[in-house]
Amino acid sequence: MEAVPYKSVVELSTDGPTQVGPFRVCANGLDGGHRRYGSRIKPVPEAERQPVRRDQVEIVKELLRGCRPTRWARNLLSPVSSDLKHWAENWAGPYISTGAAIVAAIELGFVCIPTAEGSRNVFIGVHFDDVAARMAERGWYIARGHEGATRIQPPKPKPEIDHAFWEQWAAENGIKLGEETVAGDGDDDSDPFAVEPPTAPPPDPHPFWARWVEEHGMDANADLVADEVEEG
Repeated sequence: MEAVPYKSVVELSTDGPTQVGPFRVCANGLDGGHRRYGSRIKPVPEAERQPVRRDQVEIVKELLRGCRPTRWARNLLSPVSSDLKHWAENWAGPYISTGAAIVAAIELGFVCIPTAEGSRNVFIGVHFDDVAARMAERGWYIARGHEGATRIQPPKPKPEIDHAFWEQWAAENGIKLGEETVAGDGDDDSDPFAVEPPTAPPPDPHPFWARWVEEHGMDANADLVADEVEEG
């Protein structure tokens, strides 16, 4: 298949397909190409080969402006015209035809190669990461092989702490607030609204040793030093 680098603004036909370099392009894509109708793939009927609109072409060109071209256009690596059409719709809002995406890419000089014989789509030689960055500027995430875009969810704001409420609550419950703290809101070890962790009580002795101490008449609370015990 022929790679088509082309850079020129064409005068679009108002009543049918437009010749752009070696391609004839209509709103559905490459003129004479096939598309899916339900479970079947058929040639696009003559009646549906509407002209490409200049306003749609300019929207796609604005999306692609500043994106770096590649020397090739390949499957799985390069955007497909039908995917670019959907991305442009997410990015700008109004409807965009597949043909407008193709004409825009050709006019900007990107390499275009038909995706298959008889296809209405082309692979477009543009850096995918650049297109993804342009989409992200308006809050959209795209992935290779996915025609739609996903709205990027902004990070949720961190909830504010009502210091006055917690000061009153601490006072009512007898909790001391101080500067030297260990546990707080997770951001600042000097948070005066954090509470000192309570001191854990000593563990209870094992029942065996409690009984052994009692049998030998020893004080369970006394400190024993091993080297003070004399051998018998």
